[in-house]
Amino acid sequence: MLLKRNYQKCISMQKKADFLASGLIKLITGPRRAGKSVFALRMLSDKNFAYLNFDDELLLKLIV
Repeated sequence: MLLKRNYQKCISMQKKADFLASGLIKLITGPRRAGKSVFALRMLSDKNFAYLNFDDELLLKLIV
């Protein structure tokens, strides 16, 4: 049954703030359509950040 499976628990706002406060680069990875972009936008809604979509053909033309 789906309800008996283990799921990733949400982290508290304090833990998120502590995580974002470090000077390290953050990378969010996971399977397609898992909510990575939504997660990033929610975590960074009040921050200055960069977002790269490697599926964007314009970006790919600049790299190659």
